[in-house]
Amino acid sequence: LQQPTDVFDLKIACSGECLTRGVKQGVEIDYIVDPWACGDALVDSRDSQSYATVLIGNQCWMRENLNVGTRIAGASNQTDNATLEKYCYSNNDANCTTYGGLYQWNEAMQYTASCNGTGAPPNDACASPVQGICPTGWHIPSHYEFTTLGRAVCTSGSCATDFPYDTETDGWIGTNEGTTLKTVNSSSFSALFGGALVFGTFGQIGTDGLFWSSLEGQNSSNVWNLQLAFANARVSRAVDAKAISVSIRCIRSPVTNTAPALTSVATSPNPIQGGSTLTITPTGQADDDSDALYYYCNETGSATSADTLCTQANTSYATPYSSMTCSYAVSTGNTTRTVYCRTYDGTEYSSEVTATYTVDTTAPTVSDVSSIATDSTATITWTTNEAGSTMVEYGTTTNYGTSTTETDTSTRVTSHSVSLSNLSSCTAYHYRVRSTDSVSNETIGEDNTFTTTGCGGALPAIAYSKEDQINQIMQKLIGLIKQAIKLISEKAGK
Repeated sequence: LQQPTDVFDLKIACSGECLTRGVKQGVEIDYIVDPWACGDALVDSRDSQSYATVLIGNQCWMRENLNVGTRIAGASNQTDNATLEKYCYSNNDANCTTYGGLYQWNEAMQYTASCNGTGAPPNDACASPVQGICPTGWHIPSHYEFTTLGRAVCTSGSCATDFPYDTETDGWIGTNEGTTLKTVNSSSFSALFGGALVFGTFGQIGTDGLFWSSLEGQNSSNVWNLQLAFANARVSRAVDAKAISVSIRCIRSPVTNTAPALTSVATSPNPIQGGSTLTITPTGQADDDSDALYYYCNETGSATSADTLCTQANTSYATPYSSMTCSYAVSTGNTTRTVYCRTYDGTEYSSEVTATYTVDTTAPTVSDVSSIATDSTATITWTTNEAGSTMVEYGTTTNYGTSTTETDTSTRVTSHSVSLSNLSSCTAYHYRVRSTDSVSNETIGEDNTFTTTGCGGALPAIAYSKEDQINQIMQKLIGLIKQAIKLISEKAGK
């Protein structure tokens, strides 16, 4: 009799998600991969039972018969209730341990509808595989999938003819594919001859293995199945009554992917000084599959790892993605720009979202600088062409030496005024004004002077702006010239 293998390779790469070095889109990066691969052990979360698996062609199969559920007596029918039910051959639990359970078709399907494909293109496979009694992520094989299995192990020159995708061809087909499928090793289907329960009678253990498909036969009372026999090198596909109980081999369901989501992004600071670091904060980043996500932004659109501007380009973010961010230094030049951002789950991108920001590299322009002084105080005023902060540097030399506290930083202004106190009387002071806009572009005014009053009872001194001072000097020069001309004229007249 054929027995299941007691030893198989168990490869445990890691638990949860694994960080792997690889190449995506021509760039070597770290990315998250599913650590489970066909050939690893499948652990059924319902009862912690472990099953060997095998990759045949492009299909991943259980390499053991399913053995889940509570054993009931062979004389009773399995029913639609809250309990998964199975039969063990001859009502002996040891047979379930060796050969797996036996299941009526309705119990195997968990009382869902048949996958009624025709078995031939274009309606050749189940649109939605039926999980039935299989573990999560696995399903009851379709008639089409059993045909694909036969073709995968076929070595003759007539595989397409021997294993047609139809529901007309039945009976023993192929050449030696049955021998291949019932060979027990780590790279084979390793079919087990678990027998059957037919209308209350157990039989055929050690000689026949029958496996349910999800496809009903010619009527609603029978179903297609795959059969292998100890004494036959070929494969049989046949239709049997739903009421009999046979084995189940589950096949892994296709791994589907849901594209990630991204609702919007916001730029900060905005406006920003050229050359400074811009931060782009996402909102609504999510992934229904809870995949690790990458966050890409650029200023041309359709950002990828190859052209993203984010310094965090190779960073993967785990759910709930709260730490996701993008930052980079913007170029100079006064302009308004658009950023284009999207997330990536390793397979698909989210929809693209955009935001704008403004680059400001121009400092405020200062004008109308003036000062009014007394013997111990002075008031400095000026205007700027854009809102800015307010500060004055002053002292008795052009090194200044004293600065006022910078004000108007929360709400910047265009009209500025600073009061200086504790000045020395009858003293000449140098000063210059400073204003910084909201993105730290700073302007520093030219040197100006004023003289405090208190020089031996003289009239209060008024200090003027440099422009006013020049005008006053010019007026004095003009007056002196006029006086000189008058004197020359008077002497000439004598």
